Amino acid sequence: FASYVHFSPPSRPYRLFSFFLERFYNAVALTPLWGAVDLNDCLMIYRSMQITKNRVVGIGYTLWDAQNQFIDAASNFDPLVYLHGYGNIIPGLEKALEGKTEGDAFNITIAADDAYGKRDEKLVGRFPRKNFEGIGTVKAGMRFAADTPEGSRMVTVTQVEGSAVTVDANHPMAGLDLIFEVTVVSVREAGPGEISQGHPHHAHGHCRHQCDGCGGCGQP
Repeated sequence: FASYVHFSPPSRPYRLFSFFLERFYNAVALTPLWGAVDLNDCLMIYRSMQITKNRVVGIGYTLWDAQNQFIDAASNFDPLVYLHGYGNIIPGLEKALEGKTEGDAFNITIAADDAYGKRDEKLVGRFPRKNFEGIGTVKAGMRFAADTPEGSRMVTVTQVEGSAVTVDANHPMAGLDLIFEVTVVSVREAGPGEISQGHPHHAHGHCRHQCDGCGGCGQP
């Protein structure tokens, strides 16, 4: 039990509430008796900054497909962290997050066109086993980086028959409508280095700007 006990500074809601009370008290003290205190002005004190371009955002989420089959998740304690406005995550999710603030939570269904796109059967091909030179056993489900005219691309082995290997260069979630349950965990300004590189510098959280299959990424 002792290993689960830890001491922390006062929780953020407590600190925000104390901060609000202090500012509210000051506002009342400085307002003439015939004046009125605008509670909306006071509440703006602790309103988080909005999500917009050049801000680093942390989100917790759970992801399902249209048949309610679980696909992926990131907890609020280990969130997906991305740089907004740079295609780090799928377009539909990035659009839905625009203007949101820390603490906002929502559910959204994102059509395949705004997620990983539709499947393209032209991206499925058969190759001789010798093309996988240096790899011991090739089995269905294995993923490889393939050199293509468009650059490196992740492919998935879908079938192995004798000396022929079938691979699929579609993203694993291509063609799927996706259902997200999202909570905005954090929002901050990005640093110059993060903006120039197009992704956040992660101290903690999921570093997924180059992931290969999670629901929070924009590119395969």
